[in-house]
Amino acid sequence: MNAEFAYRFCVREKLAAEQVSRSRPLFITHEYMLEADAAERYEVVECLKHTARSLDDPSFRLDFYAV
Repeated sequence: MNAEFAYRFCVREKLAAEQVSRSRPLFITHEYMLEADAAERYEVVECLKHTARSLDDPSFRLDFYAV
């Protein structure tokens, strides 16, 4: 079985193209994400591998309605 995993990440908000570099705080994502999704949305500083959740696990549920 080749399971796909979601993780939590230590990230920064990405700078918009027109923004000048500024101090951006680090934070940990509250939701589990695939690595590609996290990289698209944030500047990823670290993947928190110890938070791995298999997407094949029946207890894992993506909550698309979370605010």
